[in-house]
Amino acid sequence: MRHGGLLAGTVLYSNIIIMRIITFVLLILIFQKSYGQKTLTYNDSISSYFEEVKVATKKGKNLWDMDLYGPIIIVNPYTRQAYSNFPDTIGVLKKEGRIYTGKLPSNILVGNYSLKWGGLNWALVLTIFITNNKDERVDLFTHELFHSAQPLLNFPKVNDQNNGHLDSKNGRIYLRLELEALVEALKSVDKNERTNHILNALYFRKYRYKLFPNAYLSETTIEINEGIASYTGKVMRRLNGNEFYNLMVNKITDFFKEQSYVQMFAYNTIPAYGFMLRESNKFWNKQVNSETNLTDFFISAFKFTNRINQQLNIDSLSNFYSATIITKQENEREGRIKKTVLAYKEKFLEQAHFEILFEKKRMSYDTRFIVTIEELGFVYPTLRATDNWGVLDVKDVGGFLNPTKDKVIISIPTKVDGNNISGEGWTLQLNNDYALEKDEKTGNYTLKKK
Repeated sequence: MRHGGLLAGTVLYSNIIIMRIITFVLLILIFQKSYGQKTLTYNDSISSYFEEVKVATKKGKNLWDMDLYGPIIIVNPYTRQAYSNFPDTIGVLKKEGRIYTGKLPSNILVGNYSLKWGGLNWALVLTIFITNNKDERVDLFTHELFHSAQPLLNFPKVNDQNNGHLDSKNGRIYLRLELEALVEALKSVDKNERTNHILNALYFRKYRYKLFPNAYLSETTIEINEGIASYTGKVMRRLNGNEFYNLMVNKITDFFKEQSYVQMFAYNTIPAYGFMLRESNKFWNKQVNSETNLTDFFISAFKFTNRINQQLNIDSLSNFYSATIITKQENEREGRIKKTVLAYKEKFLEQAHFEILFEKKRMSYDTRFIVTIEELGFVYPTLRATDNWGVLDVKDVGGFLNPTKDKVIISIPTKVDGNNISGEGWTLQLNNDYALEKDEKTGNYTLKKK
């Protein structure tokens, strides 16, 4: 009996071992299959993104009387792995299933923007901005497709002008009041109430232009380039009125938390005005072009021409839109930002530095953290620039751009290894035709062509 029990126990133990081995092998096979499916699923997802955008632009082609669908590149900003819906003409992107894949060359900036490369005009989109929400994906892709189509839509891209006034206390206050009035308009159920809030928003805008005489022109360049694109993307979502109004209320509320309003404001103003105007004039967008005075256009389109010139007490009007809270917050911010400005002035203008002139630049940067340095220029904490001289990457510590954005200033180099040059928070891959040059009197560095 003991031998039988021992044998039975041995057999049972062996069976358990065998079952564990089988289970382990099955787990490996399942993992391998799962991994393969994830790879397949990812490529299939990319293909489905292209398809859903294609469907959306076809349904929305009456917005601009053309189908905006065209070449798109989705790129991973860390690996530069790219996925496209069209082949390029130079053979970088190879067909893989229903899409094309490859790695973008290092001299191509990665970001969300329109790109002329490989014989085509592309809408470039970063993987990190693609969400699981279909509406948000359609918005993102069609926004960039609009940029690709701008020349055909009577919106040739104009150079964004400086909006430094939107980094000042009063500039920010009256932009926030304008947006607060737009939020109230979007929330309003009563038509007359909504109309009054829209009118008040435009009052705050006009008052801002009185405080800053060049504000109209500088703000318009951003609103034409980015505001119209933002509106286009949101129309392509095919949301109903209430869905859109709720979306914009949330977006404007989130926008108030941003550190910089210098460029981001346009993503909110034009869609807000545009969707409320859409109720009475569905295709108002076809009446504007790159030369349109958008403020005057909205005043006329909303039939405010006779009312906008009435004399109002702007302070009394402000009190309806949380002016006391907004002013308090902006006073506190102004105190904080002064210290930052002084530190940047010392670092980039008073100390020895490295000044690089742009020749044929392509530049990407995070618009949320721009810091205005009085009338002298702007600091972009993070930026990437490609030019004839090479590729510059700046992270966290910032690069200073003058008002005309024809040069960038960074800290002095601390390491030179052939064509690889680096300093505090930045790296420069220099092309062979250029060399580093130091002014021994000032300690400043520049680049010279060999």
